[in-house]
Amino acid sequence: MSEEMKIDKLENGTVNISDDVIGIITSIAVSEVEGVHGFHAGFAKELAGMFGMKNHKKGVGVKVEGNEVTITLHLVVNYGENISEIAMNVQSKVKTAVETMTELTVKVVDVFIDSINIPNKKVKDVEVDIDTDIEQELEDSNEQMTEDVVEVEAVEETVEEVKSGADTDTYKG
Repeated sequence: MSEEMKIDKLENGTVNISDDVIGIITSIAVSEVEGVHGFHAGFAKELAGMFGMKNHKKGVGVKVEGNEVTITLHLVVNYGENISEIAMNVQSKVKTAVETMTELTVKVVDVFIDSINIPNKKVKDVEVDIDTDIEQELEDSNEQMTEDVVEVEAVEETVEEVKSGADTDTYKG
């Protein structure tokens, strides 16, 4: 957005409306349109956003010439929505909001659909009987522990046998 301002001469002075204000009005109007996911800022502005630089004008361009405004929008829409209908609704909503709030004439609202938001697919609900799963795990764990105890007892018996045989062999001689 340029830093030009619209100047109205009134009886008591002048009113200056910044392009930034027109951009904010536009952003709010666009956010109220069903099917719009958000604004597409472009690579440079997205990169700047990653480094903490906030830009409330991303995806919105405003040009004021006299009392006429040209607005350019770069949008992301939701998958499955009617893009033409969304664009027409955006144009209408923006035109009405800017003209009502500023008394400027909106000459053009150019809408560019730069991307489509595809939501993550949800996994179908799967019923899991947690109690049954936990019981099975406990049962499997108990069986394994029982097998381990039997092995340890067998090893202990073997060790005892070896010790008693070793002791008799050692003292025989």
